Amino acid sequence: MPPLNERVDLSQYISVQHAASCPTEFISSANLRPADDLDEAEAVIYHEHWRVRDAQLFGKPMPPELDPDIVYERRYALSWLVGWGDDWDNVPTDT
Repeated sequence: MPPLNERVDLSQYISVQHAASCPTEFISSANLRPADDLDEAEAVIYHEHWRVRDAQLFGKPMPPELDPDIVYERRYALSWLVGWGDDWDNVPTDT
């Protein structure tokens, strides 16, 4: 994954291009990462999200290595992947 302060154009990634051009094939060949890897990634992004919230809540400078929007979007996705929330539209991102 790119750094948490770097916006990227996802269309540059071959896997995204493949998913867009052959969605059925992409889905049938997809494999989830091990649950432990996803749990670890979610824990890491949770802590980075707290750093963002801490800066926002207490008027501290935002850590330059964190873009709040990018951190939130990754947190949302990873929290959904590990099973937080009832569905994609209702994923809690409390810190």
